[in-house]
Amino acid sequence: FSKSAAAIPTSSRALLTITTSRSNTTSLGARAFLDGSVQDSRIRQADFIANAAIFYNTGDFEARVAYNFTDDFLLQAGRVEDSFEQLDASMRYYLGDHIILSVEGRNLTNSRRRQLAGTNLDLLFGETIIGRQFHFGVTFRY
Repeated sequence: FSKSAAAIPTSSRALLTITTSRSNTTSLGARAFLDGSVQDSRIRQADFIANAAIFYNTGDFEARVAYNFTDDFLLQAGRVEDSFEQLDASMRYYLGDHIILSVEGRNLTNSRRRQLAGTNLDLLFGETIIGRQFHFGVTFRY
């Protein structure tokens, strides 16, 4: 059961507690042909992807934590993007009917995206450093 707090009248928010969670996984088996050779996966398509999220809502407070994992995938012949995981979280606090305080953290695990190359895929070809990101906000409604 899931319902947005914005759709609930303010007088009812303190009486309602909603906790939900969602998750999914995707597993693919495919082959691609590059330069006459068979590769185990299609270009830019991971064989396994998973994510899970937990939501909590009670009265004037909302929280969400989400985890995402993407398995390694082929970029081109002899080059792959290494597996990647990310943890995100956010919170909102309603100060009456007109003010919402929010905080969000992205990539809390400080994961990096790495591209590997070479015959054994053991050479670092490139690395993208995303870093942790934090966002703070105040919303005024009138």
